[in-house]
Amino acid sequence: MKTRFTVLLSLISFSGCRTMNDGNKGRVDTATVPAPADTEDTANRPDPTDSADPADPADPADSGDSAAPEPVPEEDPGPVGTWSTCKGTLSRTATTFTWNSEIDSCSIEGASTFEDGLVSMHGYTLDTCEDTPWWLKLFPEGPATYQPLVIGDRLTLVPTIPVPTGRVLHLEKTVVVKYWNLVSNEGDTNDIKMCWTPDGLFMEGHYRNTNDSTNFISDAGIITEVLPGIGDAINWSARCWGDCPCSAIMTIDNKTETTLDGRYHGSNCVRTFEGTFTGTATP
Repeated sequence: MKTRFTVLLSLISFSGCRTMNDGNKGRVDTATVPAPADTEDTANRPDPTDSADPADPADPADSGDSAAPEPVPEEDPGPVGTWSTCKGTLSRTATTFTWNSEIDSCSIEGASTFEDGLVSMHGYTLDTCEDTPWWLKLFPEGPATYQPLVIGDRLTLVPTIPVPTGRVLHLEKTVVVKYWNLVSNEGDTNDIKMCWTPDGLFMEGHYRNTNDSTNFISDAGIITEVLPGIGDAINWSARCWGDCPCSAIMTIDNKTETTLDGRYHGSNCVRTFEGTFTGTATP
């Protein structure tokens, strides 16, 4: 009897276990699995709530403080230096200018500025020179304002007001000068100064009578152009100074490094004139 009871209990126990396993078949266990314990020693970890060390070079908050300040851009002074024409020399700094005339040994000085691409000269007096430069005469009360163009060693100043002839001022770092003394067939004498660029371009010339006579073209004037003539002849186009307008052509028929000869003709406000002349190069 006891043996039968024991077998019955065993069957009941075995049957109960199979029923529980079948009931859980296909079920997903959603229980949270605890993370494994961190075994690293955290005693020396920095506290994340601590503020960054301001002295730390890696601190991004310090990156702006250690940057070098932006350099202040230098102001453009415009064309600065010394240039020449056939009549004189123009010197300019960032704040001043000086014109030294070679015609009547005088100078004109004043202040100078460069702004918006324009050179201005002001604070000058024009009655100090007998031969006032035309480019300052355009602005009798100042300031004289020009647009500068610099190409190599040439400085060109373009007036900012209309000029009837469209004339501009050309200046060079180096001017090649040639002097001549001319004697007309009537015995009147003119000294002539001719100026050229280093590459052989004619700039300007001027002449002045040396025996107090106006018979040989005029008392004084300028050579505006050098033009080719017939054959090997060369024409010097002249315009006189003063209150009696005049123009003339001096034709050079023969020329060497030291001598020349030719003829001239022209007219002024009261007469026409013509004649011949010879010339000698002078130092």
